Amino acid sequence: MGVIMSKELIVGIVVIIIALVGIASLAIAVLLPPQQPPISKYIPMSINISISKFISMFRGGGKVVYNATYSVTGPITLEVKVLGGALVVKESSDKYLRVEVATPLFTLGGKKSYDVSFINDTLKVLSTGYAVIIHVPKNMVRGIKGSLGSGGLTVDISSNSLRSVDFIVKSGGAKLGLSDLVNTSIKINVLGGGLKAELSLLGNVKNSVSRIDISVSGGGAKVEVKAPSHKLKFSGKCSGGGLTLRVNSEKIAVGPLGSRYYEDPNYESSPRKLIINADVSGGGADIWVMR
Repeated sequence: MGVIMSKELIVGIVVIIIALVGIASLAIAVLLPPQQPPISKYIPMSINISISKFISMFRGGGKVVYNATYSVTGPITLEVKVLGGALVVKESSDKYLRVEVATPLFTLGGKKSYDVSFINDTLKVLSTGYAVIIHVPKNMVRGIKGSLGSGGLTVDISSNSLRSVDFIVKSGGAKLGLSDLVNTSIKINVLGGGLKAELSLLGNVKNSVSRIDISVSGGGAKVEVKAPSHKLKFSGKCSGGGLTLRVNSEKIAVGPLGSRYYEDPNYESSPRKLIINADVSGGGADIWVMR
């Protein structure tokens, strides 16, 4: 059983690694100034190897085709869809929302297109084959809907205003980095490819109930959650592939076949709760909760 679980999970993690290296190299080479090489926040530390070689390979030549700046007066919603190329969402250093779209330094062929709109505090970006960076003000994002059909998608922000996240990965690789979360509902659906999520909940709030729903039917998902002062309730089901939950140093294997329920002592009376539901029917999911 362990071999099956590990094999399925490794496939997904390898896809994540390949795609995230592509995201970091392509986005930074095209859109960032040459004097800004640090990219560790775009990729897992474990694969931060010889990245300078990737940067030098892809640096130069990309053309910015769209550049817009918007004033933000209240919380915004992001709706992004990537069908090829790379898209990165990161925090800005000021209170403005910015979108940059550039042609990639290389292409595998096929039609390229993009569409950007900002209406009623909702930014919608559809990209096929382009390199896109979205800069968002800190604590000003209330909702995120992300869809990845191929290529790479990275979101790396902090927002205590974030209430809903809906992420679907069909192919390619995605990285979801969210911090300062309070009363946040997160839905992750992996149909293929791979996703790595690094989530951090605020532990110094009076009351908070956050929820994470994970569904994997192909590929792999690795989800790490820092939840200080939170009590955990977990429900997991595995009908194929593999599912593993770790709570601090305790490891709880659920599949390839089976179900598991876990609840911390005094969960019901805790003012800060974390609910995780996981359903794996193919591929693999590894969930690690740290307090």
